[in-house]
Amino acid sequence: VLARRLPFASSWACCVRRAGAVLGQNSNGLSPDARMRIGYMVEGHFLYPGMRVRDCAKFQRAGYSRWDDAQFDQIINHFGIAQSTHVAHLSRGQRAGVSLALVLAPDPELLIFDDPALGLDPVSRRALNETLVEFAADGKRTVLLSSHLLDDVERIADRVMVMIDGRLQVDPTLDDFRTRVTGYVVESDVTEPDRIAAIPGQIEARRLGNRLHLTVAEADDETSAAVHRLNASSVESIDLPFTDSVLAWLSRSREQQSFFSRTNTGETA
Repeated sequence: VLARRLPFASSWACCVRRAGAVLGQNSNGLSPDARMRIGYMVEGHFLYPGMRVRDCAKFQRAGYSRWDDAQFDQIINHFGIAQSTHVAHLSRGQRAGVSLALVLAPDPELLIFDDPALGLDPVSRRALNETLVEFAADGKRTVLLSSHLLDDVERIADRVMVMIDGRLQVDPTLDDFRTRVTGYVVESDVTEPDRIAAIPGQIEARRLGNRLHLTVAEADDETSAAVHRLNASSVESIDLPFTDSVLAWLSRSREQQSFFSRTNTGETA
């Protein structure tokens, strides 16, 4: 149903056609010059523990034709880190600050971040997010952020992509994503999966107590009619928070009920 009805799905096809090119070059054979235009920050913020902060900068600088010492120093100072500090003595938030400075000092055009804020305290997370927003503010740079912290995504992203099992399912702007996903809370005794699955555009259906919670993409009159055909005693249309909308997509291939909603079969381990 989703592949037939949703423009979301057509966006995936467009991305597949463009997937081989990065900065105008084939991603399987990027030149050294193209690689220097890309910054990559990995989850965990790995740094060599035997180095001092200034040694990290010297080591990283050797691999790039461009390097902005002032940019590096500004970020390090923002996180309150001395250049003489050993990496082994840095907190997790400080390691993130050094990693960010190392990535931004070469002034890349494309930044790729893999869960950079996991494990950071709230102050460090905010500093990281504000830096990314400022970095991309002039519109000449792109930041690709992969994150499970959905409130960070909502706060800083212009566009949202949801991947499930390695396939891109959603690729709209953030505002477009919000307007195209609707929630329903339905009081109904219908439990047949086929009747529930027949609702046009359905993303997720889960039951909490005696209520059926539905998440639907691009709801219309046909959607509303299908929901009311579930012998519903009441139907409430609700605006879903961004996090709930994303979780609905991610839950499609997983267990969709709470632990307390599972049927007790009486079997023992």
